[in-house]
Amino acid sequence: DAQAQSGELKDAIRQALDSLTPIQAFALGKRLEGFSYREIAEIWNGAHPDPVDEGGIGKQIYLARTRIAGLLKRLGFTPAGNIPE
Repeated sequence: DAQAQSGELKDAIRQALDSLTPIQAFALGKRLEGFSYREIAEIWNGAHPDPVDEGGIGKQIYLARTRIAGLLKRLGFTPAGNIPE
């Protein structure tokens, strides 16, 4: 049933998002909103004592994407499309 599959996918996505570190969740969310790596770093650095540069933000987004894709794959889902880099 499509509705059951949709519910399972939502649960899997929620589980994947919950597995991210705070900086991974923040960076990925801001990237999905259209912010540049530089902008994300500036926002993060304005609110946290441990500064992160653009390269660090890129790494966190990569790790988040990899973690989400891996978890979804282990749960039997194949991610469609790409999360912006």
